[in-house]
Amino acid sequence: MKLNYWKFVAIVGASLGLLSLPAAAQQPAPPAAPQAVRINPAPTEQPAAVPAQPPAPALGVLADNVIAWDAGAKQVTLKAGETEAHFTFNLTNISSGEVTMTGVSASCGCTSAQLSSPLPLKLVPGATSQVVATLAMPAGMPARSSSVTVTSDKGNKTLILSAFAAQQQTSATPAAPASPAAPKAN
Repeated sequence: MKLNYWKFVAIVGASLGLLSLPAAAQQPAPPAAPQAVRINPAPTEQPAAVPAQPPAPALGVLADNVIAWDAGAKQVTLKAGETEAHFTFNLTNISSGEVTMTGVSASCGCTSAQLSSPLPLKLVPGATSQVVATLAMPAGMPARSSSVTVTSDKGNKTLILSAFAAQQQTSATPAAPASPAAPKAN
């Protein structure tokens, strides 16, 4: 059976509740031809039971009592002609156990980021590191924000980057103030 692309899209959309189809298009497909079914006899030996393991917990936000950051958000005002904003976030393992930093990712292609040491980075209690990020700022853009997510075996931390263009100076110079009139001699 050959299925038209748009009919396929309509059927899928209708099944997801996104579209309503005319009654003719909603009719069920004819039943498939019966196929031979082969039944295997029950095995004589049972396989060894595998102990059930609970699923790994989903890691959420990195707790404040694990890693201390110098800031969760930073902003930079660029000088005239600059097209990149540079950020450095300092971090310290303040927990009683080792924390393994497993990744750094940027929210968009305008941002690059990395840890100051290769990954995976194991931080013993008291150890420090840095996340270094660069945010591209095209000429003429007044402001741009982005984020960097740092992942670890204890959770994730999102850092916010904001860059602002330098204020443009007008080319007109203000008029010099008028000098006060000299008193007339009588």
